[in-house]
Amino acid sequence: FSRPQYAHYPLHLGADKSKLSKRTGDVAVKSYREKGFLPQALLNYIAILGWTPPSEREILDIDSMIAEFEISDLHKSGAVFDMEKLRWYNREYLKMMSDEEFSAAALGVLKDALDARNVPWNAEIGERLLPVLRERVSVWEDIREQVSEGEYDYFFTDPNPETQLIPQKGDDASTTLTHLNWVYEALHATPSESFNDPSRLKDIMWDYATVVGRGSVLWPLRFSLSGRAKSPDPFIIASLIGRDATLRRIESARSKIA
Repeated sequence: FSRPQYAHYPLHLGADKSKLSKRTGDVAVKSYREKGFLPQALLNYIAILGWTPPSEREILDIDSMIAEFEISDLHKSGAVFDMEKLRWYNREYLKMMSDEEFSAAALGVLKDALDARNVPWNAEIGERLLPVLRERVSVWEDIREQVSEGEYDYFFTDPNPETQLIPQKGDDASTTLTHLNWVYEALHATPSESFNDPSRLKDIMWDYATVVGRGSVLWPLRFSLSGRAKSPDPFIIASLIGRDATLRRIESARSKIA
């Protein structure tokens, strides 16, 4: 028989242009699976890393790769393995997932991560959070990291905001209490179904906040709802946690600064 011809993909290099190894980055496929990278995203990136398809498309499924592949199109020099580019590929594949597929996978990761922090799970809140997760996640490991930093705790359990941080910087407690009182009464008069629409909640408060100072109103409201300096805007939080939890948290903040 004829001796076969051998060929291999260009070497994958670390960021320092040295051969990819355990010292310069993960080399085991298992480690990427554990971090939550999708198999099809990893395959797509590895293929493009050493080869330029004639169509010049970046997103290719396995059938498209087979149809387009010619060994002459392989790169001759090594290619740097870019983790951020791999994350981009993974996000593109997450965006192509159906709502049902994304929900099943994302909520499973979120629930497990919250359970590890002893944060009580609420399936309804989890479902409401799906658009937020769609926006913020490039790989499933992102959810675990965000949960470990407490970024979703306040959606599932009432926060305990630091009293001195409730007023916006430069405002006193009395002024802040006046604004929270106004917001509480306005939202108390708002039916529960209106809380499904963040824009409706914004309309209720926007004119008042514009007159007295948006930061003076929206900072204490957001901090009362989340207990965090960085979080989504208060209208989104309120729409996700609902009317009862929103009013309860504002009342708690009022009692702290009264």
